[in-house]
Amino acid sequence: MALGAKKQTTIFWITISLVLWTIVFTVASYFGIEILGGMNN
Repeated sequence: MALGAKKQTTIFWITISLVLWTIVFTVASYFGIEILGGMNN
């Protein structure tokens, strides 16, 4: 793989990155929608 990294190591870090970004955007979306909903009340 790129820069001499092993294939398994690269797949591991890509998977961890996707999981973390998914959690970040899910939490941000949840609170963003909650804030918008609270402004309408």
